[in-house]
Amino acid sequence: TAISQDGLTFTYEGVALNGGAIPNVVYENGTYYLFTGGIEISTSSDGETFTETGKRFDSGGPTNDPGVAKLSDGTYFMVYKTDDGTKKPQNNPPVN
Repeated sequence: TAISQDGLTFTYEGVALNGGAIPNVVYENGTYYLFTGGIEISTSSDGETFTETGKRFDSGGPTNDPGVAKLSDGTYFMVYKTDDGTKKPQNNPPVN
């Protein structure tokens, strides 16, 4: 982890949680939710010390790089990357 007072210059503070791919953090009602590859969730009240709560989602295969956003209606939307070993894209392109 790293900390910054201005959002521009950061100082390294050490490892907050080992393992996981590129994480995504959501802050809601005084709790930080850290989503990591696999899709595992860890929680923290201070954003520095996290407690693993375990795997909350099983896609049936390997998953990485979760992205979570809260929508205007209050629901949460997650996107993630998966790989079945074929090296072919797993997601259909968007349709207009």
